[in-house]
Amino acid sequence: MKKLLSLPPNVVDCFHEISGLPTDEYFCACDPVGHRLGSGGGTAWLLQQARDWLQGERCIILHAGGRSQRLPAYAVQGKMLMPVPVIQGKDGKPSSQSLLSLQLPLYERMMQLAPESLRVMVVSGDVLIRATEALQPIPEADVVCYGLEMPDAVAKNHGVYVMEKSHPQPLSNERGAYVLKQMLQKPSEETLAALHKDHVCLTDIGVWMLSERALALLMKKSGGLPLPQYYDLYGEFGCALGTAPVLDDAELRTLSVAIVPLQGGQFYHFGTSREMFSSTLAVNKSMGHELSSVIVQDSEVHCRLTDENHHLWIDRSYVGERWTLTHDNIVTGVPENDWQIHLAPGECIDVVPVGACDYEVRRYHINDRVDSDEVATRANLRRLMLPKAAVVKACSPVRIDIAGGWTDTPPYCMMKGGNVVNLAIELNGQPPIQATIRPINEPHILLRSIDLGTEECVRTADQLADYDRVGSPFSISKAALTMVGFSPRTLGRGIELETYSAVPAGSGLGTSSILAATVLAALSEFCGLGWDKNEIGRRTLELEQMLTTGGGWQDQFGGLTGGVKLLQTESGPVQIPHETPLPPDVFTNPEYAPCHLLYYTGITRTAKTILGEIVQRMHQQEPRQMALLAEMKQHALDMSASVRCHDLMAVGHLIRKTWEQNQLLDSGTNPPAVQQMTALIDDLCWGYKLPGAGGGGFLYMVAKDVEAAARIRQTLTEHQPNPRACFVDMTLSKSGLQVSRQIQS
Repeated sequence: MKKLLSLPPNVVDCFHEISGLPTDEYFCACDPVGHRLGSGGGTAWLLQQARDWLQGERCIILHAGGRSQRLPAYAVQGKMLMPVPVIQGKDGKPSSQSLLSLQLPLYERMMQLAPESLRVMVVSGDVLIRATEALQPIPEADVVCYGLEMPDAVAKNHGVYVMEKSHPQPLSNERGAYVLKQMLQKPSEETLAALHKDHVCLTDIGVWMLSERALALLMKKSGGLPLPQYYDLYGEFGCALGTAPVLDDAELRTLSVAIVPLQGGQFYHFGTSREMFSSTLAVNKSMGHELSSVIVQDSEVHCRLTDENHHLWIDRSYVGERWTLTHDNIVTGVPENDWQIHLAPGECIDVVPVGACDYEVRRYHINDRVDSDEVATRANLRRLMLPKAAVVKACSPVRIDIAGGWTDTPPYCMMKGGNVVNLAIELNGQPPIQATIRPINEPHILLRSIDLGTEECVRTADQLADYDRVGSPFSISKAALTMVGFSPRTLGRGIELETYSAVPAGSGLGTSSILAATVLAALSEFCGLGWDKNEIGRRTLELEQMLTTGGGWQDQFGGLTGGVKLLQTESGPVQIPHETPLPPDVFTNPEYAPCHLLYYTGITRTAKTILGEIVQRMHQQEPRQMALLAEMKQHALDMSASVRCHDLMAVGHLIRKTWEQNQLLDSGTNPPAVQQMTALIDDLCWGYKLPGAGGGGFLYMVAKDVEAAARIRQTLTEHQPNPRACFVDMTLSKSGLQVSRQIQS
């Protein structure tokens, strides 16, 4: 059964990530910014937004987009996702489930019993309903609502269905279903007392089922396309229904309406802070369990608690030894701390994560109304909701540029735009760039490099800020942490950031930029920042400026996305490349794959010096260089066309031309040691080049055929230029950057 959820605006974009619920079963939206649509207009709007996604299927609509002013602890994430502890096992221990997960089973059973003519169920997101008896048959009608017998003192605060006692079974002879006479909103106890003599009065519990005809009229009354107006499902639509409605609407009066009593029904409201306690305790009691009013979920409590403490709600929090709690205290979202805090009776504290590392602390009274709209717009829900004790791992391929390199480098790309064709590759069957982040108990940042065999413990802000220190093995990690906003005690505890690069700096495979992007991706996931690949690529450019290494965009984007692609930007200060995927056949076809060879020359040369010289000429707009860069930009389009044609020879010839262009741009690209190697295999290749800035690192070759590839391997093995030189197996990466999160045991 598909579900449509009306949520607070800040929750919509990340709901599936923080809840773990599938996108093909749950659709999320919110009222348009600046427009309050009410329950009727909101229903119409949600159905309009989900029309293509629904594809005519029946659905359940849950409205939970309210401001939750009377329940501040869960206003930011939405009450629907608040954890409700319920004792279910024989051990007497409560397990926390979201309010949503407790609501849905009954609603789904109701829809399964309903006639096919009833297409949509509309329910409230802050109510939990239970049925202790079997559900009754549901009659055919345009509108079917469930009602519950409640004392007048309670019913006066809700909508009430009024039915004639003389007509209890007029609909298809279904026992117990009533024809609605009228619906009243919050009638007085005196009004209800007068009605009881000749009428049956059932309280509206917010479960409505609507036929296509009823939905069409609801859409019409809500104002229809393109934007519905404010319209209340209960006070306007509902009060115009029945045989003698209190609001006169000729069209709505034609709808048939059935009210079905929920036998053995129970109604629990989670609308206020006090109701959170009372409803949670009552739900457990109805199941035959006595739940303590001291409720602790996903928290550490180190302060002393006594029998005088009662009605405590502690969720996702660290309550230290120097805390003093009394009663009617709600503590949510508090990170590890050494605070000295006294909470008086009714006093509550809520801590909301903001950005990557900051928090906003809110103190309020249990009876207060609190406006959470502003903090909700800044809140980091991923930090708030995703498991804290998690290990995040990011892995990336490296890249080989085969045409257009250097046109991605500022300032040229900002003046003219850039075109690059490159491919993402794995080495020896593995992504060669990796970053892992895990929480640790010690209050510091531990940096580790597996490939360099070194580590550094960062305990002060000054240590973190020296990312530009010459020769530091952790410049990238420190710059990335600084960019995100870390300090050694940001999280109360600490973190370990471990990096691994299977290729050295100066390899020509974009290692440094891709490592920076991989570290930023891991930090984004760990901190719940939600950066997409474009944002990670953009921030990598900023990080390289922090390190004064400069560089273009093709390295990081070459590793962030998999496969073979044409990357293009327009002129302008913001350089986010548009990616056009290219067919991989010329690299993966069994006939062609063995012809692509990668050989580590054992020679390294960093790009920083080369970059400075070429960038200087770009700033000067030196005519010969600008003309060559324009030619290289067009050359990338020629390469893209040849890759699309699956023409290995043409691709090889164009790679040879790329190599010639690189040498014209920088004579140091092809040093004598490299020339000696390529002279040995030149006639066996369609083309070859040193990826990246050249001067050393890896040599990429396109052999003329499988036999030529074998001879190249034999020749360079027999004439090994230095002990470090060797062949490395390369395969095309299909996925690009991959980020995973695992719960730490």
